[in-house]
Amino acid sequence: MTSPPEPGRPPSWRRWLMAGVAAVAVSGVVTAVVLVANHDQETGTPGASPTTTTSATTPPPSQNTPSSTTTSTTTSTVAPPPGPTTSNPPTASTNLARFFAAADKLDRQLRTAAAAINGSGPPWKAVSEPVAKAVRTADLAPVATAIPAGLPRALLRSVVLVYSDLASRRYAMADFSVATTIDPGTYPNSGDLLRALGNGHAAAARFAGDLAATRALAGRTPAVTAPPASSRAAAEVLLYARYVEGVNGGCGSRGGEVMTELPAIVWDGRPGNGTIGTAPFTAALGANGTWQVRLNAC
Repeated sequence: MTSPPEPGRPPSWRRWLMAGVAAVAVSGVVTAVVLVANHDQETGTPGASPTTTTSATTPPPSQNTPSSTTTSTTTSTVAPPPGPTTSNPPTASTNLARFFAAADKLDRQLRTAAAAINGSGPPWKAVSEPVAKAVRTADLAPVATAIPAGLPRALLRSVVLVYSDLASRRYAMADFSVATTIDPGTYPNSGDLLRALGNGHAAAARFAGDLAATRALAGRTPAVTAPPASSRAAAEVLLYARYVEGVNGGCGSRGGEVMTELPAIVWDGRPGNGTIGTAPFTAALGANGTWQVRLNAC
């Protein structure tokens, strides 16, 4: 996919989208009760059953009452050993750990860049190098390359949605990535820059919610085994990323495209060719066993 065009090209590509022991009370007489736990103690035999010792005390006869015997019995019970413990099965959160970390980092970088831009305008008479550097630091590539292949479609859709939030925000500030003076009579002038920044507002507002929803879904989804890098599933992850970048930054676009649904990918009869949405693509498997994909637009 091509990089955002030079200033001067108007947006034109948006239409692509899309124990216990019990106590026994004894009344009347004093009773001595001895509980013997059966361990390897003194004359105890290892492995023998718990021992109960009963003590009986007989009071002296009374002239008015017959002899009586009071017996107190307490039983000690050894609890069975606990059963085996089972750990929770792994979830897709493991597969997506690198993606979530990269998305969090890029979100922070985009907020830093936005603060730098807002601190210098509007109106903007120039883009300073510190502002341009803050924008360039907010790089989409580490997030795109952290999207794993083999995710269930619902989870993949949620992941691509998060990526589109980030891409929309990044491309909305693309014209601030190079230090330059702003000419009121040429594109982009200060008004053009302000309108472009507005394209990323909706994505910025929804990003935290979309990321939280994706984390929750990943936590409910069993972990997946990644397919080979040479699989079509791996190629399609690349295609989704390039498509998101294209609708937000290709052919003069400046953000504003959030992908709530995945575009259809159709592989045609020719090897390495097909369409994603309405855009044709080529995909070639390199000598190293990984895919190189290109969307043909503009």
